[in-house]
Amino acid sequence: MLNLNEVASRLNMHYNTIYKYIKSGELKAVKFK
Repeated sequence: MLNLNEVASRLNMHYNTIYKYIKSGELKAVKFK
């Protein structure tokens, strides 16, 4: 399992871009507490 920063690093993208993909539904994510 990867966190937001790890995904951004592996995809060579900014974490805000990944966050936008998650919010728009283009990328599936699960939140753990």
